[in-house]
Amino acid sequence: MASLWRYLLVGLGLAALLAGVLAIVYLTAPQTASGPDTSRSKTSANGLFVASFQPERDVVRQGELQAWLLTLKTVKG
Repeated sequence: MASLWRYLLVGLGLAALLAGVLAIVYLTAPQTASGPDTSRSKTSANGLFVASFQPERDVVRQGELQAWLLTLKTVKG
């Protein structure tokens, strides 16, 4: 009977150790972005320029060839 309790205690200890390791891995993992950046206007990394693009036609249809207009301006305009 004592050996049964010993195995039960070892099993619980290993389960607690595994749960602790998984918690540490989960909490220290890098956070992923919430989604892709779909904005059509963005400031450059150093903040000097603003780039924006828009489709030549107002409607963008999947599976068709598209033409886009790119506008690059300084932050001041």
